Amino acid sequence: MSVLPAASAAVSPWRAALRGVRRNKAAILSVIALALVILSSAGAPLYADHVAKTGPLTNHLSDYIELDGQSTPVVEYDGVPIGPTYTGKYFLGADGNGRDVMVRLLYGGRNSLLIGLSATLLSLLVGGALGILAGYARGATDGLISRALDVLWAFPVILLGSALGAATALGGIQLGPFALSGGSIWLIAFVVGLLNIVYIARPIRGAVLSVGEQAYVEAARAQGAGTFRIMRNEIFPNVSGTLLALFPIILTQAIALEAALSFLGAGVKQPKPSWGTMLDDGIDTLLAAPHLTLVPGGVLVVTILALTVLSDVVRDALDPRGTKTAETLVGAR
Repeated sequence: MSVLPAASAAVSPWRAALRGVRRNKAAILSVIALALVILSSAGAPLYADHVAKTGPLTNHLSDYIELDGQSTPVVEYDGVPIGPTYTGKYFLGADGNGRDVMVRLLYGGRNSLLIGLSATLLSLLVGGALGILAGYARGATDGLISRALDVLWAFPVILLGSALGAATALGGIQLGPFALSGGSIWLIAFVVGLLNIVYIARPIRGAVLSVGEQAYVEAARAQGAGTFRIMRNEIFPNVSGTLLALFPIILTQAIALEAALSFLGAGVKQPKPSWGTMLDDGIDTLLAAPHLTLVPGGVLVVTILALTVLSDVVRDALDPRGTKTAETLVGAR
């Protein structure tokens, strides 16, 4: 297997990225913030069962809670829910249906992070394969793939995502032997991943076009190596750094896009929690119960900000001379 002769390729992309994170205090803080969000979301069932003693879908419209020695309704008669109690039950208050906001926040984090990660892996797999194929094969194959990506690129991402989400909400999608039912979080992950394929395929195609001109690729061809072997042993190892740099960028976009689609009603469907659906729940009572919007919005902002910082650090570590910017990796849409 060949590697780039440049000095920046002397260290593997994974080690270079890890070294860059270790040397950056903001990146370390971002990793800590992300770890807290991920671990908290992963522990949602434990918190719901042993602390809050309620589930994310359980309504408590007519229930009361003891606060300061007084029996207080979880939801007032005018529909205003109780605010944060900072105790085991209703730590961050309740929503308009009497559901525990903290429980829904943790379960919503599980759904949002799972959708974002699954969509990102799908985008990397399909987009990376299309980019490598287009960049290496060139000719008619490159033209066909590039024109298909241009069509996908031409649509505003929110508009296309809303249309796809609404169109598949009831009937779902049938992919050969695999079926994604309407309302499934995997269906939302598929839609989000599909929309982000273009952000992977185009920069990978450009990277492969550059790598394909290198002497070691020509040497592999001269030795009789087949197309698949060249792409696997010569091309892929030398574009893996670009894929690694794209990962946190696409993950950030996927989480933000899922939240936007869920907020618009084209993503995760009520009553399932996600950070986007929680924002939608709280927008109507923004003045009377601001915690319904501030809590999921704050966690979403922290998560996206942490991922953005990490993506910048990883990109700088893999491209210390600054020859690749975020625009060249992902592009503007």
